[in-house]
Amino acid sequence: MAVSEARKRATYKYIAKSYDRIVLNLPRGERDEIKKAAEEAGESVNAYIKRAISAQMQRERKNEGTDEEQRGKISD
Repeated sequence: MAVSEARKRATYKYIAKSYDRIVLNLPRGERDEIKKAAEEAGESVNAYIKRAISAQMQRERKNEGTDEEQRGKISD
C-alpha cells in the first residue's frame, strides 16, 4: 500500500521536531562496507552506527577514569 503525501509530511515533521541529525561524509565505497557490516549484524545502518558510537564513548569514559586514577597515584 502506498503512503500518502500527508503521512509523509507528518512523518518528516515529527522527525524534524524529535531528532537531531548528523551528516556523515565518507570516502566512496565505505558506505557500502558499513551497510554490509550492519546487515551481517542484523541491524540497520543507523542502529549499527549509533551502537558503534556508544561503544566508543563508553570506552573513552572508562579510560578517563583510569587516567584520573593513575594521575592520583602519581601525585600521592
